[in-house]
Amino acid sequence: MTIEISAKLGAIPSLLRTLSAHAALAQQTQDTETTYDAMECLLQCRKGYDTLVGLADEGQLGEAVEASTRLQSLLGAAPPTLTEAEVFSHLKVHLVQYNVYHGWLNVFGFLVLGCVQDRKRPRRGTA
Repeated sequence: MTIEISAKLGAIPSLLRTLSAHAALAQQTQDTETTYDAMECLLQCRKGYDTLVGLADEGQLGEAVEASTRLQSLLGAAPPTLTEAEVFSHLKVHLVQYNVYHGWLNVFGFLVLGCVQDRKRPRRGTA
């Protein structure tokens, strides 16, 4: 029994426990920083998306195009851990849908003629 106690209290076992605890703490810190970076980027993307939707719903298509470009930049600069997330792929799909919609408007000349710019659409979620 004395040998077991000595083995647990020796310098090498103590050093191994300390190094193990340090490694676990370092991994937790890295995981937390990665999560924070991803969440911060996701929040900025969400704000950009909300801005884009609001501008498009109000018929301010010129400003919506600019917001779409800014959002594309945010999506392109996202950390790799976020780009693999399902929520991120959903955000990109919605952005592509908006870009396709406005692209067709441009193709048919609606933006050039001013037919859409002054149009007010009802807000989503209202009856």
